[in-house]
This record gives sequence, C-alpha cells and structure tokens, in this order.
Amino acid sequence: MGIVIKKGDRTLKYISRCDGVNDKASSNLAEYLALLQGISLIIGMKIYNIQCYSDSQLMVKGLIGENRVLDPELLRLKELILQIIEINNLSVGLLWIPREHNKEADKLSKQALKCDPSIYQMQTITI
Repeated sequence: MGIVIKKGDRTLKYISRCDGVNDKASSNLAEYLALLQGISLIIGMKIYNIQCYSDSQLMVKGLIGENRVLDPELLRLKELILQIIEINNLSVGLLWIPREHNKEADKLSKQALKCDPSIYQMQTITI
C-alpha cells in the first residue's frame, strides 16, 4: 500500500508497506486497510480535520453510502473506519481522484508491490 500524508503542499509522511495483507487479499481489501492505517496515523499526529483522496471508486462510494458494501470483510472494515471517525470526532472528507492524479501514492504502492506482487493499493491523505 502507498500512503502520502500532507498538510497543504507540505508532505508530512510517505508510507510504502505490504504488511497486513497476503497473496489472497484483494486490492479492495488493501484500499480499506490503507485508509484505516492512514486515519490511525492522523489521529496519532493529533490532527482531526482531514481530506482523503483515493483512486478506488469502489471504496469511496462504499464509505460514503453511494454503493452497498457486500463483501463481509470489507463491510467489517467500513464499519470500523466509520466508528473510529465517530469516536475520535474526526472531520473526514473522502473523494475519488483518477489514478493519474495520485502519482505519489501510486509510486509508493509500486514499491510495496515488490513485497507482495498480488497487492496493488494507493491512497493520499491531505490535511
């Protein structure tokens, strides 16, 4: 997974990781796990107003309620993410962006692919 955390134009953190998923995991699972990890990092940084950009339409539409999440594992992660947002009183915007506008996270996710080539995930979180 590739995660970029920014505050304005300044990059605070780059993350390229393949842990938390295995060769049977879907890219959708990796998307949800990356968002969960990104939100957890943001909370640890004591930042509570965030804008998340993802090139996964499926995840974005599932989280904002435009699409139903049918997979039980993704549904569990969706509920967990929404609970964490509520419990921590976060203000979170979630927007889909085309992959070509997510180049930093795309590069990080490609680095993570070297660890597990079956996983392809990217996420950008802007504060």
